[in-house]
Amino acid sequence: MFKFPLQRVLELREKREQEVASVLQEARTSADQAHRECGELELVRDRGARSLSDARMTAATVGQLQNLSYVLQRLDQHLLDAQAAAERADEKVTLCLDDFTAAFRDRRVIDRLRERHLESWRETETQLDRKTMDALALTRHTKDMKSGGSS
Repeated sequence: MFKFPLQRVLELREKREQEVASVLQEARTSADQAHRECGELELVRDRGARSLSDARMTAATVGQLQNLSYVLQRLDQHLLDAQAAAERADEKVTLCLDDFTAAFRDRRVIDRLRERHLESWRETETQLDRKTMDALALTRHTKDMKSGGSS
């Protein structure tokens, strides 16, 4: 039976890779959400800008124009905040991706070592089987020669 001496290390590396993959997925989900929020704010801001432009063309009062202008300024600030949050989320995704790549690489190194050990073990087992079969064949041949020679 094959036994890899670093099996526990391999299992720990696999577990670490899975944990990092989970964190990466959460970071990607958060980044996607942040980008969706930016898109929604951009749409609202564009509608507000059109409303302000339309209000300027109509007989809107100065108070209405000032109010729309204030709302647009607040939307601009929210949009900047949302864009900054999206950038931070993208940076986190990049860091998590780097962590995942390192965890994958670390696990893969041990996995390749395991494959080499398994191949070496298989070759050794095959050689032992051949030696056993050769010894058995030699024993039978010797027996056949003795029994054939005494008849």
